[in-house]
Amino acid sequence: MKKVLLILALIGVTLSALLLNYFFNPSYDNETDKDSLITVSYSEGKIDELKELIDNYFVSLTHIKAMVHVQCLRKTPFGYYIILKQNDGKDVIITLNEELYAMSVLVIDEYKNSEDFDEIQEDISTREDVDRITESKIVLELYSGSEVHYYVLQDGVLILIYETSSLQTVFIKEFVDWETCRGIDENQMVVSFFPTMLDIDLN
Repeated sequence: MKKVLLILALIGVTLSALLLNYFFNPSYDNETDKDSLITVSYSEGKIDELKELIDNYFVSLTHIKAMVHVQCLRKTPFGYYIILKQNDGKDVIITLNEELYAMSVLVIDEYKNSEDFDEIQEDISTREDVDRITESKIVLELYSGSEVHYYVLQDGVLILIYETSSLQTVFIKEFVDWETCRGIDENQMVVSFFPTMLDIDLN
């Protein structure tokens, strides 16, 4: 009887280890082109539903897998990101932290370059000016009332700060290239809110 209990206990420990490995060390692929991995696309309504859920609740990778097929999962220095496809061909990027909880959703219609924003100037350019270039951004609202807008570009991340949500003028403009982003200490920057994209996906 003791031998049976011991065997059952060992099986339980093994299963627990396998489950922990599955949920906390998910299988990812940083080498294969996204278009070769992704075979399913989703309606704008489905993506909006997923985005609303992530914006308002703590949503784990397990919950996301229950809603959509996760066919392209990438590993980064600060966590992971998922790439989904919308029916209209747009990329949908879901950023996950190391604990596999979703931090943001970004729908990208076209990957812009930092040069596309050369005309944007601090204390002069408005939200409207920026939106004419692209509306694909991640918005982080700060306790101070300021808003931080992250733009994922081919050559890095553009950060625009509006002093308060009611003000329409760009207060701070900062560009960080991908090499610098990937080498930043996680404690020095809010890197978990935007995907630290791999070169293979920036097209």
